[in-house]
Amino acid sequence: MGRSFTILCFTLLYFVCTPLVAQQEQIDSLEALLVYVTGDERIDILNEISRAYWNVSLEKSREYADEALSLAIRENNQKGIADALNRIGNVKYLSGDHEESLDYYTRSLEIREEIGDIDGIIASHNNLSMVYSMLGMRDLQSDHLKEAYNLSVEEDLSEDAAGFALMLGRLKSAMYNFEKANEYFRIAYEKYSLSGDRTQIAAVFNGLGTMYSNMALYDQALENYLNSLVIFEDEGHVLNEAALLINIGNIHKKLDNFDLALDYYMRSLQIYEDTGNGQIGFSVVFNNIGIIHFKREDYEKSLEYYNRALEINEETGNETGIAAATNNIGLVQTRLGNFSDALDSYLISVDINRSRGRRYQLANNFNNIGELFILTGEHTKAAEYLDDAYEIANQLAAREIIMENHLFRADLYESLGDYSGALRYRRLYDEYREGIYTSESRDVIAELQIRHDSERRIKELEILQKDNEIQELALERQQRMQLYLAGVALLLLVLFFLIYRLYIFKKRSIELLKQKNEELEKINEELSRSEQMQKKLGSTKDRFFSIIAHDLKNPFNALLGFAEILSQNIDEFKKDEVKTYVDIIHKSALNLYQLLENLLQWSKSQTGSINFEPVRFKLKEVADEVVQSLQIHSDRKKIIVENNIEESHSVYADKNIFSTVIRNLLSNSIKFTSTGGKVELSSMEDGNFIEVSVKDNGTGIEPDELSKLFSFDYNVSKKGTQDEKGTGLGLALSKEFVEKNGGDIWAESSPGKGSIFKFTVPA
Repeated sequence: MGRSFTILCFTLLYFVCTPLVAQQEQIDSLEALLVYVTGDERIDILNEISRAYWNVSLEKSREYADEALSLAIRENNQKGIADALNRIGNVKYLSGDHEESLDYYTRSLEIREEIGDIDGIIASHNNLSMVYSMLGMRDLQSDHLKEAYNLSVEEDLSEDAAGFALMLGRLKSAMYNFEKANEYFRIAYEKYSLSGDRTQIAAVFNGLGTMYSNMALYDQALENYLNSLVIFEDEGHVLNEAALLINIGNIHKKLDNFDLALDYYMRSLQIYEDTGNGQIGFSVVFNNIGIIHFKREDYEKSLEYYNRALEINEETGNETGIAAATNNIGLVQTRLGNFSDALDSYLISVDINRSRGRRYQLANNFNNIGELFILTGEHTKAAEYLDDAYEIANQLAAREIIMENHLFRADLYESLGDYSGALRYRRLYDEYREGIYTSESRDVIAELQIRHDSERRIKELEILQKDNEIQELALERQQRMQLYLAGVALLLLVLFFLIYRLYIFKKRSIELLKQKNEELEKINEELSRSEQMQKKLGSTKDRFFSIIAHDLKNPFNALLGFAEILSQNIDEFKKDEVKTYVDIIHKSALNLYQLLENLLQWSKSQTGSINFEPVRFKLKEVADEVVQSLQIHSDRKKIIVENNIEESHSVYADKNIFSTVIRNLLSNSIKFTSTGGKVELSSMEDGNFIEVSVKDNGTGIEPDELSKLFSFDYNVSKKGTQDEKGTGLGLALSKEFVEKNGGDIWAESSPGKGSIFKFTVPA
């Protein structure tokens, strides 16, 4: 959002992953700026420091956010207040205090909506969606994601809209709203295809694979997973590749292709070990390997892997992982006949899944608890849990859960002696199983797997063949080089003695000549630099003396003269007369301030001490700030200043330099425009540049002066329509700044018809 927050939804992750050394350097530079800034600028920097501290110290981050909030309230800076509240919400979120973070995020959103801060509103909705995700409140999470998505579409933020569509697709898939999930995945795919972002296209394929897996359409799930895997392999995203390998292993696990599933799990595990990343990835792999051992009825091995997964999830605080591991441990304890321990494990999983709104996993819990009560002979409880499981699964269209529910009901009726009921549910189980695991589906999956493996082996063979060819070429080149070197060595032995003395003599001559040439070049360079410096110093000195002798003299005379009159005769003057003299003193002081400010900027430009730091920013926002800073002058002359710069025009330039240029041009127009006049700022696109115009209906400029306006050597300092004075430096300084930024500046004017000053800035 720069307007490309690429997406603001990943802002937290960025700062959590930023290296600490670079983070500390950023903090140090921002803290150093605090000494020189006040007001709104200080609020912005305090908020930036708070954000920079997220990965270093949450306590310090909160301190700076609190200071920013206090100052913003004192200055009545609504945007600063909203940003500070958002920063405090981030600290609470990262500290795990999700309820309190929700309050701060909500207050920040309300202010951002009042002031129309679109970027901030989108960021707030994203942050609120993350909190509701952690609280398991998926409907509210979905509402905020949709708000962020709709705003991104309205503002034509295509990349942001694509990111939110992808997140909505994943969320709707997890909520088993497959129609909506598919719609959002399609939107995300179309937008990423237009931008050519292959990594995000792979993420869409991955999301579709998970959706089809949840629908028990395993052939389509595997096809999408393999499409995603190929892209991640090509792009070198190894951690994404590791996650995809787990997903593909899960498909084969569901189809009882245990050896193939294990192969994928071990490949994923190897990536996590090689990269030293992904504790949660380890837990997922261990959990799935435990499932395979469980299906093979090796319960001791299965329990070992489940406990390893549980241990990692407890260390990392991963509640969803804890829920999965405890549910699976309950299954093993049930098979081992440890029903009390099994029920305890199931109930831990139920509590987590219920609190986080994970309805599919909750239905699975209820199925498993129903089976446990069948085995313990508690048929009423078994029926209640199976009813609850079926109700949730039916709402979600979760075919696998429904299929397993029919199997458990068949067991329940059989244990009650109702064999006709048992047969009926057994047939329903067989129908669902046949629908999910059809021979046609298995053939498609086998074909996809074979094709993927073949392509992979072909790539490996091509790489091996190229390596062999390279080695053969290198060997041939080495042999030829050895023969060549042997001949050269023999020749050198014959000629060495003859040319040795000549070589030494030439070498010494060349070195001496080179040394003399270098000395002459240095002397010439020093002379040239000295001459240029002398000219520059002379010109600068003359200019300063001229300004000091002429431009500083009059304002000081006015200040001293009228101050002396007031000091000696104030008791004799009426109030109106005192006010008149004070106004004159104030006006002289303002002229002095403007003069000194331009002198300072000019001296910095001459000595090269102005840092050029281009950033991307909105033209209109900076121009608004300048208009406000000069409002006292325009109001005094009843001049209307209209800022018609396009809202959408962004540029890549030094913000301070741009502000100085606009201030000089706008100040000039106000100065030479009569009372009741009008000054207009506007902008237009011009190829790779934005052309900015400052137009007035003032006194205009004579043709012979027009060509000299931007020259340091020609002092065109004239009095304004109310005898305002200038330094003669403003336009020359503006020219240097515009050209330093890669643009151009010029003026169009006729006497008595006003003037238009134009300059260009790279877009």
